[in-house]
Amino acid sequence: MGVAGRIAAVVGTVLLAVCLVGGGYAVVAMTDGPTVLLSTAFSGNDNPHTPFSKDELVSMAVAGKRYSFDDNDRAALDAVQRSINEAAAADGRAGEGAPDFAEGSGSADAALASADEVYVLTPDALSHLDDCYAVASTARTVLLACLIGAVVCLALAGATGGRRRVGAMAVAAGSAVLAIFLALGLWAALDFDGMFAAFHGLFFTAGTWTFSWESLLITMYPIAFWMGMGAIWVGVTALLSALAIACGALLRRRAKPAR
Repeated sequence: MGVAGRIAAVVGTVLLAVCLVGGGYAVVAMTDGPTVLLSTAFSGNDNPHTPFSKDELVSMAVAGKRYSFDDNDRAALDAVQRSINEAAAADGRAGEGAPDFAEGSGSADAALASADEVYVLTPDALSHLDDCYAVASTARTVLLACLIGAVVCLALAGATGGRRRVGAMAVAAGSAVLAIFLALGLWAALDFDGMFAAFHGLFFTAGTWTFSWESLLITMYPIAFWMGMGAIWVGVTALLSALAIACGALLRRRAKPAR
């Protein structure tokens, strides 16, 4: 195998490892299922005084996820905020600080902007979700580039080193990801708050991602919600990594040594 093949093998292994991690990320960030599942289980549990029902919090959690990771559609997000607050007001669950959508009280946007954090996503919360969308948009571009690069490198390595080389790359990538995620899993088990803070510190300015426990944002997404998201991400990535190792081992066994 020439120099180009060796370089392709090394670069391709790294890119494949990134894609395995990205597969777990795609499940939690690019589909609604995990958000529905975890918000149904945990949203509102840490704030028994929230004026919103479980179904209303789930609808807000999904709307917030779509705003942060899918489309950044403020009108759609505000429509859900208005809907749950109008329902709470109609049932007598709204109290001081709730948005007032009564005719003559001003625009709906102004009502949302001036309401208490218990009832709405405040400007600070929306700013953080906008930051999340910026990170997610970059992540999608990076993962797509890594996927394309991994395919090219696997093809080049296969052409120069045969199936055995491709299998070795898959085994190495899967093994590396499993080792890294095992270490992260142990960190999370011992100090989830510390890991959560460190993870946010990589992408967000200090002070822009912390909110009071009774705020709508934290009521929607309590710490148990994020622990569940982490578990799904790790689980999917571990499964993909194990499949990569199994497929790589099979390729290595069946391939003839390259001459």
